[in-house]
Amino acid sequence: MEEKKANEVAVGGGGVSVAVTRFPMEQKRPVGPLVVVGVRDGVLWLIDRYMCAHAISLSHPGIRCRCLAAYGDAVSAVKWATRLAREHHDDLAQFLLGMGYATEALHLPGISKRLEFDLAMQSNDLKRALQCLLTMSNSRDMGPDNIGLDLKDILTVIVKKENLVEAVQGIVKFAKEFLDLIDAADATAQADIAREALKRLAAAGSVKGALQGNELRGLALRLANHGELTRLGVLVNNLISVGLGREAAFSAAVLGDNALMEKAWQDTGMLAEAVLHAHV
Repeated sequence: MEEKKANEVAVGGGGVSVAVTRFPMEQKRPVGPLVVVGVRDGVLWLIDRYMCAHAISLSHPGIRCRCLAAYGDAVSAVKWATRLAREHHDDLAQFLLGMGYATEALHLPGISKRLEFDLAMQSNDLKRALQCLLTMSNSRDMGPDNIGLDLKDILTVIVKKENLVEAVQGIVKFAKEFLDLIDAADATAQADIAREALKRLAAAGSVKGALQGNELRGLALRLANHGELTRLGVLVNNLISVGLGREAAFSAAVLGDNALMEKAWQDTGMLAEAVLHAHV
């Protein structure tokens, strides 16, 4: 009888018992705001917003992980975190990231690719960030030598090029991440990583409606910055063929080819507009 009473608590105020709730053994995430009842026998007692009681063991690996990280022992925090199932790793990695331990959080095996990319960027592990981006965008098999050949196939969406079309769609989805990775690689003189990201973004940029105008202009500037003039010229011609006159003309201007810039205006029916703006 006494043992039964020990597992029950009166939830209320002013000395009036409004409910008798049996403490559960453990709850993963009580809904806040929370009222801290106290600690007893290594267990933290809480009351959630719905007036339900929760017992959280302070020896739980997730609690230990957070306490150790807050104390400054990130290595031990990761060791405790790995004792939990993989579905908890994203949550713990976010906590470690907030505490400034991005590099240590990368050791958790169950983190998602999206979070792994962010952690790799934070810890300047750009090679790992690139691998995450290739996986997320499904563009790992897009080689450097077949881009020029396959662009025509992409534009006509040939069925046998289904995998390539999916890769382009993936690149478009993560265009901002590709641009961020290129800039980070440039800032740290990792040209090979920037080149891998650039060639994929250039392929996606040649598809009508794939990238936004600001993304196309950013791509053109980065191609020119890396001396990828041949690839930039291919991009201009593809932009002309799909009717993106402004972006094609901008890219041609970055390339320094006035004749190609005029061709971009003329072939896309925007020469009159260009002349008008030139004389305003």
